[in-house]
Amino acid sequence: MRTSIERLIEISVLGEVAHPGIGHSPYNVTADGDLAVLVGTGGITYNMRVGDSAVDWEADHVEPAVSIKNKEATASAAPTAA
Repeated sequence: MRTSIERLIEISVLGEVAHPGIGHSPYNVTADGDLAVLVGTGGITYNMRVGDSAVDWEADHVEPAVSIKNKEATASAAPTAA
């Protein structure tokens, strides 16, 4: 199997593990009209890794491995155009 491992970048991060979030409402309505409470971004994801399938999970959206954040809200936000 061919890989691009020699072109991958290594990044160091500074932050703390972010708690899983739910958002303004914990409920999502399924296609069948049922209510579901799905896990959002945050925490440590034990059973999903980079490269796993992106479908068939019972979750809102998932960040594989560990989700971190900075204590300062502006440091965790994307930069804005000047």
